[in-house]
Amino acid sequence: MESFKNKNDDIQVLRCIAIIFVMLVHSIIIIPQDYSHFYFSIKKVFNTGSGVDLFFVMAGFFLSLSLRKLKDGPKLNTYISFIGKKFKRLSPAAYLWSVIPLFMSLVMPDTYWLSVHDMTIKFLSSVFYVRNFEEIRLTSVFGYLWALGLEVQVFAVFALLYTFFGRKVYYSSAFIICFIMLFYRPGGSYSWMFRYDSMLYGIILYYMIVEKEWLRNGLSLISRKSSLKPFLSVTLLLLLASSFNIPSDKFNITVLSSIISCVLISFALYGGGLFGWVPSPVYGLMRLIGNRSYSLFCCHIPSWLLTLQLLQGHVSSPAIMVIAQLISMLIFTEITYRLIENSLMKKSKPLA
Repeated sequence: MESFKNKNDDIQVLRCIAIIFVMLVHSIIIIPQDYSHFYFSIKKVFNTGSGVDLFFVMAGFFLSLSLRKLKDGPKLNTYISFIGKKFKRLSPAAYLWSVIPLFMSLVMPDTYWLSVHDMTIKFLSSVFYVRNFEEIRLTSVFGYLWALGLEVQVFAVFALLYTFFGRKVYYSSAFIICFIMLFYRPGGSYSWMFRYDSMLYGIILYYMIVEKEWLRNGLSLISRKSSLKPFLSVTLLLLLASSFNIPSDKFNITVLSSIISCVLISFALYGGGLFGWVPSPVYGLMRLIGNRSYSLFCCHIPSWLLTLQLLQGHVSSPAIMVIAQLISMLIFTEITYRLIENSLMKKSKPLA
């Protein structure tokens, strides 16, 4: 039924693109003030906050894939085991890059870090995966882990629905909530931190693409047109990158970016090499970044500020400082990936 591999190369390319989108949104933190106007000029055309939705849709899809692979057994044990694997997969890197800012606030107060009190609360909210709720209290550059909290919340609730109530309730709940969120979004002005429907569109995509054969057949027909793939992939990515610039009072931007993400993921899984036209060295690099996208997500902002803190007063050139921040980010990403994320994945079978 599922004709793709869990580690599909095109999916890793999409993860690479998603994390680049996320970092572009956050790059205002390190861009020198003299060049910030370039950032805002580009943002008028491409607002890449949609990278989060691309991550969420993939997470929802692979949640369904993982749940379908569960073996029969006592429901409670099955559920606890499933959630335990998710926590084991996500927690070490997230906890590490939550405790580092907390430590820095202790040893270097009144600088680039929040107060010890605020950093402690943010650390605890990360530990319990409720950062999206806590961030409403005090929005900060350390709030990026709201996305991880939202992902774990959906995993916990929908894995429970699937395990205890079955596939029908699982899929029906996703459809109903997505329909409700067309008209009502929780969180008010902070609704972007409660984009539950983005993950649920991934669940719906799984239902349509795996449970319903007609859609797979249609994708297979399109995939035979290899000449269309460069145009198709680039066009979809440009639409995704610009979707957040549509006025929210005209269209629900989360829905739009989620739908575009669904189309991209569908072709990545069943398109027979959506990004096969990309030169091999570039393709290989994108796969490498995609494999490390979670570690990169966890450490990019703290590593930028940590580098700024340590080099402040020693580096006078803003350009050199930015280069140093990017290099340190890559080093910390590799350390996190190899020593924490990858080592744990080898010890236990990871979720898809």
